[in-house]
Amino acid sequence: MYQETDEAEDEEDFMDTELIKSEDGWSTLVFLPDGCQVKSVQFYKSREEKDRIVTKHLFLRSDYSAVIVDSDGDFRVISTNARSAINEEDERARLGMDCNYLQQMYSPEGEYTPGVYYGHLS
Repeated sequence: MYQETDEAEDEEDFMDTELIKSEDGWSTLVFLPDGCQVKSVQFYKSREEKDRIVTKHLFLRSDYSAVIVDSDGDFRVISTNARSAINEEDERARLGMDCNYLQQMYSPEGEYTPGVYYGHLS
């Protein structure tokens, strides 16, 4: 299903709410039978590469782990325990309503965050 979103105004803006914003103002939502949601948006490659727009697919699993895969083949994975620890340090929101884990997953390549795993599919 397509969903209209507010257009993101800067590199941090798309992570401000549980409704992830897209550079073009549209997102695609897919609800899988196991309870997983897939949100696809167009956004900057990273904080350092704001001149490149890629499609990012965010897999939000029912156990609160998350995976981001972009159209270049880069992916990031965060476990439920790591997401909970990041949430405890910062905002202490209910899991599923938190967004600090997205900021950690959106960190530039090479920045180390415990519990966030990076890779590339080629």
